[in-house]
Amino acid sequence: MNIEQHMRFFELAAVRFRQELDNLSELDSALGDGDHGASMLKGFSMIWEKISQQTYQDIGTLWMDAGKILMKEVGGTCGPLFATILIKGGFSARGAQDTDAGRLAEMLHAGSEGVQTLGKASPGDKTMVDALAPAARAMDEAAGAGAGLEDALCCAVRAARDGAAATKDMLASRGRGRYQAENAIGHVDPGAVSVCILLESLYEASKTA
Repeated sequence: MNIEQHMRFFELAAVRFRQELDNLSELDSALGDGDHGASMLKGFSMIWEKISQQTYQDIGTLWMDAGKILMKEVGGTCGPLFATILIKGGFSARGAQDTDAGRLAEMLHAGSEGVQTLGKASPGDKTMVDALAPAARAMDEAAGAGAGLEDALCCAVRAARDGAAATKDMLASRGRGRYQAENAIGHVDPGAVSVCILLESLYEASKTA
């Protein structure tokens, strides 16, 4: 993926969060205060508004700038955690003008590690990590097996979707869902769904010319 395709990723993410606003709000209403969808839409809309006016020479700077915008525009825990994916991922791609499967796997892994450190969450805690960590692992395994970028991203998307779906039956020990105790069982974590949206947007962007 070149710089233009990474720019396209952020544009697609803003569009997808607008399309999924009601769904994310409904999911978050069961576990939190219902503002997750609005927060993600605000953050990624602002990212696209600002980066679309800039010219970037490398992918790392693009991602890190996007993360800083998200950190500034979205408060609570949502903004810093998703910003961490972008900032840590961008830092690992600093200076790069394109990304193959291996480099993108490194970016996702860095983002996943950063989120787990910041949020003190692990797989099984019913958080965004349950989608992000399996996706990073699947991307890494696919890249290691010699898969191309699109195929590796497809593996990451499938792993994220499976991980997000699995949160439905989990008892939350981190994130907003922990305040609902057993009432959180039966509801999918909205942060995990947002991770799926980001990876799906990245996959779609990888297919653009």
